[in-house]
Amino acid sequence: EDTLDRMRRYGVPPDANSYSQCIISWSKVGGKSSVERAHKLFRQLSDSGLTPNADSYNALLNCWNRSGASSSASQNVRLLLDEMDEQYQLVGDDDAVPNLTTINTALTVLSKDKTLRSMKYAAELFVRAQDTYGIELDTISYNLMIKKYSEMGDVAKPVELLDTMERQFRAT
Repeated sequence: EDTLDRMRRYGVPPDANSYSQCIISWSKVGGKSSVERAHKLFRQLSDSGLTPNADSYNALLNCWNRSGASSSASQNVRLLLDEMDEQYQLVGDDDAVPNLTTINTALTVLSKDKTLRSMKYAAELFVRAQDTYGIELDTISYNLMIKKYSEMGDVAKPVELLDTMERQFRAT
């Protein structure tokens, strides 16, 4: 926040990337208080008339990933992704389209939450990433989902995903 204030004092208006860099700094600190500070910066970005972009969302998602609070992190990730999706789908803002970093960070957070609700959301996100956003998922994406299904006691879905992943990467 001090950095953004200094920028303004020197006549340099912060942009979305300026805010994103400050949010990234807070994500490196980790913990609940850093998430609160990062979230405050994210809201200031929007309140200042700027539009968050994928980097802004990814920075905040990464804060939640490093927060250590699995249940609240999972819930906040879902809210952020819904907001991002709305900005992309309804407003038509291509700068807010989720990318592979968005998906993998979200899946990482969701994999830490051992609830069925989190599992369902992760599965929906996995499909939406490919079908809606056209993202070619990587081995990290597949491994996170395989792990999540395995932890939930599903033995068939991890095998299916492994087969799909092998076909996908053999073809490339």
